[in-house]
Amino acid sequence: MARIRNEKPLTEEQRLRKNEYNKRRYRRKKAEISAYGKEYRKKNAERLRMVSAAWREANRVATRAKNRKEYATSERRRLQAKENARRWQAANPERANECRNAWRKRNAERVAAAGRDWEKRNPHKYAAHKKLRYAVRKGEVSKKPCEVCGTKKNIYAPHDDYSRPLDVRWLCRKHHMAADRVGGTRKSRYARKGASL
Repeated sequence: MARIRNEKPLTEEQRLRKNEYNKRRYRRKKAEISAYGKEYRKKNAERLRMVSAAWREANRVATRAKNRKEYATSERRRLQAKENARRWQAANPERANECRNAWRKRNAERVAAAGRDWEKRNPHKYAAHKKLRYAVRKGEVSKKPCEVCGTKKNIYAPHDDYSRPLDVRWLCRKHHMAADRVGGTRKSRYARKGASL
């Protein structure tokens, strides 16, 4: 029978020193393994490519099923995250607005680029917006309060028909967004039953 050695418990200083020694040893070993792996991959790059391609070919059906499952899971997560964000924004409108404005300030160049891209993709809409702005500046058209609630803050002028640039409805941000969420043209959106604005 083997004799059990009576070891004294380590002091706090000894324990710390041992831990530090083990950490250094672990890091050194990890670096060696990493260096060996890099060297091996460099030397056997072609062989590893062939092995990888052969495995993918042999497991094509399983891989596709796995990828589809992962995509479905990630898509569900993405939609859930979007829904959670919508809920939070509805519950905290002021804070959401602050966050949105801060993001726009941090990413001013990106926002400007997106605006320029939109102008290129929608030249007829951009032209209608420009004509309306010019008419308002000249005094040919005057801004009016929201047609739904009567507020004079954050007024928008959405077009129902971009071929008639001065024929617009005056809506506040809330009712403009609500109009965009409902299907059909803006004129019919408010006429529908149950359209809550």
